[in-house]
Amino acid sequence: MNMNENKGVPANDVLRSYLASATPQMNEETVIQGEHWRIGILSEALVRVEWSESGLFEDHATQIVMNRSFGRTPKFHVTHNSDNLVVIETPALTLSYNKKPFSSEGLSVAAKRSTSHYRIWHYGDGDHNGNLGGTARTLDQCDGATTLDKGVASRHGWAVIDDSHSNVWRDMPTIPDGPSQGKANPYGVWLTPRSHQETDIYIFAHGNEYASAVQDLYRLTGPQPLLPRWALGNWWSRYYRYSQSEYEQLMRGFREENLPFSVAVLDMDWHLVDIPAQYGHGWTGYTWNKELFPDPPAFLKSLHDMGMHVTLNDHPRDGYRSFEDGYAEAAQAMGIDPDSGATVNFDIADPLFLRTSMHMHHRLEKQGVDFWWIDWQQGSLSREPGLDPLWMLDHAHYCDSGRDGHWPLTFSRYAGVGSHRYPVGFSGDTVISWDSLKFQPYFTATASNVGYGWWSHDIGGHMLGTRDDELEARWFWLGTFSPINRLHSSASDFLTKDPRSFAEPARSSMSAALRFRQRMLPYLYSMNWRAHEAGLPVVEPLYWVHSDPEAYAFHDEFYFGTQLLVAPIVDPADEFTGMGSAQVWLPAASDNAPVMSGEMLREADSKGAIIPKDAAAGDTSHIDASTTTEASAPHLWFDIFTGRAYEAPQARHLRVFRPLNQIPVFARSGTVLPLLPDTAQALQAGTSNPRALEVLLIPGASGSFELVEDDGIYQPDSSQIHTARTRLTWNWQAGTFHVSSPQFSSQQQAGILPDSRNWSVCVRGVARPDNLEQIRAYATNASGQRSEVAAHASYDERTLSLLVSCEAVASSAELDVDLPGLKIATNPLVSDAFDVLNRAKINTLTKDLAMNEISRFGVGALASFAALERDNTREQVAGEPPIWKSHMPSTVIAALAEVLTRS
Repeated sequence: MNMNENKGVPANDVLRSYLASATPQMNEETVIQGEHWRIGILSEALVRVEWSESGLFEDHATQIVMNRSFGRTPKFHVTHNSDNLVVIETPALTLSYNKKPFSSEGLSVAAKRSTSHYRIWHYGDGDHNGNLGGTARTLDQCDGATTLDKGVASRHGWAVIDDSHSNVWRDMPTIPDGPSQGKANPYGVWLTPRSHQETDIYIFAHGNEYASAVQDLYRLTGPQPLLPRWALGNWWSRYYRYSQSEYEQLMRGFREENLPFSVAVLDMDWHLVDIPAQYGHGWTGYTWNKELFPDPPAFLKSLHDMGMHVTLNDHPRDGYRSFEDGYAEAAQAMGIDPDSGATVNFDIADPLFLRTSMHMHHRLEKQGVDFWWIDWQQGSLSREPGLDPLWMLDHAHYCDSGRDGHWPLTFSRYAGVGSHRYPVGFSGDTVISWDSLKFQPYFTATASNVGYGWWSHDIGGHMLGTRDDELEARWFWLGTFSPINRLHSSASDFLTKDPRSFAEPARSSMSAALRFRQRMLPYLYSMNWRAHEAGLPVVEPLYWVHSDPEAYAFHDEFYFGTQLLVAPIVDPADEFTGMGSAQVWLPAASDNAPVMSGEMLREADSKGAIIPKDAAAGDTSHIDASTTTEASAPHLWFDIFTGRAYEAPQARHLRVFRPLNQIPVFARSGTVLPLLPDTAQALQAGTSNPRALEVLLIPGASGSFELVEDDGIYQPDSSQIHTARTRLTWNWQAGTFHVSSPQFSSQQQAGILPDSRNWSVCVRGVARPDNLEQIRAYATNASGQRSEVAAHASYDERTLSLLVSCEAVASSAELDVDLPGLKIATNPLVSDAFDVLNRAKINTLTKDLAMNEISRFGVGALASFAALERDNTREQVAGEPPIWKSHMPSTVIAALAEVLTRS
């Protein structure tokens, strides 16, 4: 990274700088108030109501709320009735208030866009039944489900955030109390309890437009930050007493096996843990264990040379003790005589301690540490009322990590509403079990209801449990389609997530999952930009998009970005089929997918899309800006791995079966999915913008995708990051694929894209073309000169895929690939049914009988499977056991039903 591009924020200014972009005062044009009450119309569906006996109201930013003016005046109308009621109407809500101290009789908000019988909120109501949930502080020691906090999505149409007790940000040149009382505050600002008591409530009345509610939450509290590209790869983590040479050899071994990792997580054994008894336990530490890591700078450099970024575990509770490197400096900064050996106690409420603590971390960052894993587990109380140590650690470390031009990132537990501002989330130490696996898809998707879009789980589970290779492989595939994919396990020699430690077929499945995660980097990084700009997390619950009752019932299923519908397998394989299965709900394939994009700057429209700055009234061109589809065969979903088509003119429910090396992932007709090629060269090239791309196309409709790339240099104002946006357009009707010339955000274009690229186009789910020689490719340069490019075409019968590759195409050029005569493949019903039966652990006679029925009647064979029950159908010879038996288990019938009824 060229650090000259962004000098960044000095260390002492990181907290003040974070507040610089906040707009905590409400727009005066949207405020209605009396002597003791104040109402702010923040958007058409979000209102703030305050009651203050003192008549003083809060206009500072709080721990939760950063912005109360969204840059646009919403439509509303105010009526003061003769009975002393104030009635406020917007397109989304009706607020009625009697101008008295808040009561259930005197203050209500009706959510107009809800169809619920309970769509009217009365002051004091708790939405215990309708709220769809948010997330939880931690999954520590969970073996399955846990209770979730509330989010801003509710089937009743309204949700409430009570900000009455949040501390507020104020200028504070001098520390007012505590051990450092009277000393200069190195940050100049600090959180303090409110100077006056008041009721301060935000009512989200978005009806069933849940994405719009979360977008308003981002406007209120701040957007999801952009993650650095490398954070979206695979993370290696293990609580294990590695030595420097062992760790380096492990990483080299991964590279040799083509197992890509981009982040190295070192748990607590990087520092001294066996310390003299007078210092207490060794969980907290800031001094390298030189017996294990004799040369830390060289060690960190070796990981950087392998394309990895490094985070160290930090349990900060015990402060800085006299055995630590850097203790004397820390003690002096806190006014402690270093010769006394007195501990610099942890005191998160003291700005001077926080600054001293950051200096201690900076010492290690200078050696090569990239970011910190803040492992706070000691509760939510501090010396300052209302100041949760976890919240302040998250906030301070995230802000500090972005100083001096670095891309900010921290890694810690969830500390309440607004914690999405401090990615990445660490969900804690789960028990290794199928119940834990089963809860995580729901937990991750539901967190989006409170805007928490970057959860990182201990993939494979953390502790205890029983060895189960199948469980680990299924968990790896969930990790592939999780916001962050971080493997982890506890301090046991018997626990590891190294795929090479598992038997086949789990080993190959786990390795394939890691490789496919790496392949998705171009897609994931574009979704990262979408999450930041449009306020739409990478994982979305089905009910954000579909109003069908089933969208609420299928908890394991979710959208992964704009292109994919994921239904992970979270139960053990059936003994008869030998395959795992998932209950899948396929929405009607012609329904709108979650494809919205735009700038996180103004109101969400009634469809939940962000309205760009320059949109005129009634302009709907912002909808489907990142991805568009035009249907000609609109009723099809495709399995992205097998190419099999599933008809869904209406929503349908089916049970799908997959072997251990597959996960059910579906894409609609018209999907355009940018990937890395499945080659060792591409997967080992690190996380920089690639020299080779493969674009997966799904037949049956036209569509497009905007590929977003940047130069990797962070800017606090994301609009100043140098980006290249490339439109990938798939025209199914015309049989063409088009790569536009990249659109750069500024004149600074050097260093973003390679000079040339190898492009591959994979059309999944099509029949073999009659003549591969008719496929042509053409490049058009900036001067408009068009020339033919060599196009190498092949066909894969196993996945029903046409693959076309073009090498060394200038990145500045447009590329057109002509794909004439394509037809959607007919699902290979007979061969797929044979595969199911061949794998099944049932009587061979049953297989023969079933296969005969399928060959004769196709889907009509389903009706005959129940009649295949036979016991000694041939006359028994005296003294011989009965051998002519047939039994068709219900799960085998279900697996065959999937094959026979897909289309």
